[in-house]
Amino acid sequence: YMLTNFSTIVPFVAASRIIADAQMELWQEFILLLVVMVITISLVAFPVAITRLAPQKSQKVLAPVKSFMSRYGTRITEVFFLLVALYLVAHGAIKIME
Repeated sequence: YMLTNFSTIVPFVAASRIIADAQMELWQEFILLLVVMVITISLVAFPVAITRLAPQKSQKVLAPVKSFMSRYGTRITEVFFLLVALYLVAHGAIKIME
């Protein structure tokens, strides 16, 4: 699921990169990576779990979210990737000027 759901994989990769670049002991990196993995998995597993455990009640919560994402999901994704592109261009320009 994470291969198609970029809303969970992008922060996971970013956090993993920050952890890898940090000057910490191996055990500290391992614990932080586990925390990031638990948070990432919970973002994916929560909607599935709530749907399985309480199907009727979950629809009251998830139906408006589904409607919102159906209506605005593409626009949100476009804006997100535009902001990422602008950041990368700015970051590259600053590195070139140094």
